[in-house]
Amino acid sequence: MKFIAALVTTVSADLCCNTCEAPLVKYFSVDEAHGFCGESCMDPAKFGQYHLFEKNLTLATTNDACAQEFAPDGDHYTVYDSSPTHGVPGLLAVTLDLYAPTHAPDKSCCVHPFLGNRTCFGIPGKSVGPLTVRGLGPYCCPTGATEEIPCPSSPSTMAEMAAHVNSLQTTWKAEAPSKFESTEDVKSYLGAILKGDADYKEFLTPKPEDFDSSINVAVPTDFDVRTAFPDCAEVSGHIGDQSSCGSCWAFGSTMAFNDRRCIATGDKTFLSVEDTTANCGLFHCASQGCGGGHPGAAWKWFAGTGVVTGGGYEMIGQGKTCGPYSLAPCAHHVDSTVYPACPSSEYSTPSISSCTEASYGMNYKDDKIKAGSAYDLSGNIPKIQQDVMTYGSATMAFTVYDDFPTYKSGVYKATSSKALGGHAVRLLGWGVEDGQDYWLIANSWNEEWGNGGTFKIARGNNECGIEGNVQAGTASATLV
Repeated sequence: MKFIAALVTTVSADLCCNTCEAPLVKYFSVDEAHGFCGESCMDPAKFGQYHLFEKNLTLATTNDACAQEFAPDGDHYTVYDSSPTHGVPGLLAVTLDLYAPTHAPDKSCCVHPFLGNRTCFGIPGKSVGPLTVRGLGPYCCPTGATEEIPCPSSPSTMAEMAAHVNSLQTTWKAEAPSKFESTEDVKSYLGAILKGDADYKEFLTPKPEDFDSSINVAVPTDFDVRTAFPDCAEVSGHIGDQSSCGSCWAFGSTMAFNDRRCIATGDKTFLSVEDTTANCGLFHCASQGCGGGHPGAAWKWFAGTGVVTGGGYEMIGQGKTCGPYSLAPCAHHVDSTVYPACPSSEYSTPSISSCTEASYGMNYKDDKIKAGSAYDLSGNIPKIQQDVMTYGSATMAFTVYDDFPTYKSGVYKATSSKALGGHAVRLLGWGVEDGQDYWLIANSWNEEWGNGGTFKIARGNNECGIEGNVQAGTASATLV
């Protein structure tokens, strides 16, 4: 009812108008623009006066009139909100029960402001706002509240988080991961320094407009590096495992370079994330191995210094490459039928200055492989897509929120406001699912996590900052 905003006098949490006693009868009004329906017991003799303020006022034919009405999203108005009294007492006032749509966000943790609806200052534990929730309000809510999630929950386990996400009926499905027991376990995996971070340094310049101006192919609705370049599918389709180490920045960059090198040269040899983690260090890359690093710095290091051959932990002992990853895959505080338990603390940064595979027939210095170039693609979606279609996977980085580790399928959109850290990953392609544009991403938490080690994240709105942190380069077979 539209006159409520200016003339609210009191707000009650008790139903006033479930049933009406003669001579009063029930009227209702739907206000789609503000997302609620109101029921009130009124004197029919005063209908004309009330109707001046509320043109949608209608005589109810059932006792649950609002529950019979459709909201714009297809729900019915079934969730009781409050019973405000509007108007001028003694002159023209009305009390009504307000109902929100069935799947309206929970706002039971919020209260109405008491200083002219202008501020939430001074309300203990309710400092966020004033907020409107589907047009209702204003409300003062706890820290972390948004208009979409006015009562942010703090699930204590991964299973609780997954259940919470699934209850929201959002664009993705959650499942308690077998890799992590809690969000604290995840933090050691998040080592990407993002643009905007206090210790971020810019290592790359934007890709020049005339870099490959002769290439101008139409961007398809769906694209996947693995199927677009099938001869290199075993390289681009490989899912890494960074183990208990914040080396995601090294995985996201090295493996993207690996994909591009295979596409450019046909060589399917795996490159060494170990070398990047260990030697793209503080001096060259302002990075600290397992303690985190800059994906862009790694790409610059590939172009200037180069990286040796390597591959994952499973390559150890095969003698096919110089420096396989030495940190064993593991599971944090959960029983796994595939992986052993992780150490109680994060692994130390590995060290490599000579090939660790004794039977490999080349020395460390001569095994170095350089990139032909390195550049930044951040913020330009068409340029990102054109580049990936031409050369292969790129590196992306984003802010991980505490709901993300429970991702299982669908298109991820953050439902939480609790950030855990920055994470670098590998862009494989893009597509559309149920009308939602997405990026297709390879993670480095092994194939048991997510959808076979991959996930989809919303495209076009810089979800979690992912379109603002993109790096790549071209491959070259040139040796140092």
